[in-house]
Parts: sequence; structure tokens; C-alpha cells
Amino acid sequence: MKGYGFTLVEILLVVIILGILAAIVVPQYSAASEETKISNLISDVQNVRSQILLYRNQHNGQLPTASGLSFEDAMTKYTKADGTLTETQQPGNGVFGSYLEQMPSNPFISDDKASKVNCGETTSTADCNSGWFFNTQTGVFIANDNAGHSAL
Repeated sequence: MKGYGFTLVEILLVVIILGILAAIVVPQYSAASEETKISNLISDVQNVRSQILLYRNQHNGQLPTASGLSFEDAMTKYTKADGTLTETQQPGNGVFGSYLEQMPSNPFISDDKASKVNCGETTSTADCNSGWFFNTQTGVFIANDNAGHSAL
């Protein structure tokens, strides 16, 4: 009786075909992952920028850090029109916020600094010491990573 197993050549052919398919699929998956990160970054930057504008409109033209609060506190807690914190957890009657539930994480920073905001008067040089940079003079909010995303 003759055996019905695969020959070595047939097995090698299948392995080579699977290798070729993997070489085609893996780079496409990596590109999709990068595109997803960029899409999330763009969405987060746009959201924070719109909330900065809302804060500015509700606080007589003042930027979130103008009253001495940290950027994170100004955007995630309740404040009065003068920019000071309030214990009230309900907006209305001179209380504004919170503008963000929490600071988003920069998907290109992989440690605990990803949701931190570095504030200053000059644009960051992408030092990666925080996920974001907020210019306290101009109100510009950008990504703070060395992957070239600060232009978003």
C-alpha cells in the first residue's frame, strides 16, 4: 500500500508561500498601526485646542495657565471666571468646566509622561519630557514628541 504523506518539497513549497504572504501582510499591519496613532493624535490635539478656545471665551480672554493654575488643573477641574478653582462640581452660576475628563495620552510617548503637559513661552523642541506642549503666551497646543508630530 502506498503512503499518502507530503514530500519534503511540498512542505517546503507551502512554507515558502506562507513566508511570502507574511512578508506582504506584516508591513501593511505596521503602517495601519502608525496611521491609527496619527489619527488619534490629530483627534486629541483638535479636541484640546477646541477646549482651550472655550476656556478662553468663558474666562474673559485668559488662557488656562494665566491665573497660576497648571494646565491640567485648568482643563480638568471646575473654575470660576477669574480662573481660580472651585469645589463646585456643577457648571453654571459663574462656574465653568471641566473641559476635559482627563488629559489625553500622546500615542508616540510610551511612558507615564504621555499625558503630561509642558508649559512655556517658547515652542518646545520635542524633548519628550512630556506628551504635550502648551505655549502660555500664544495658546498654541502641540504634540511634544520627537516623531515630528508637533506640526499637527
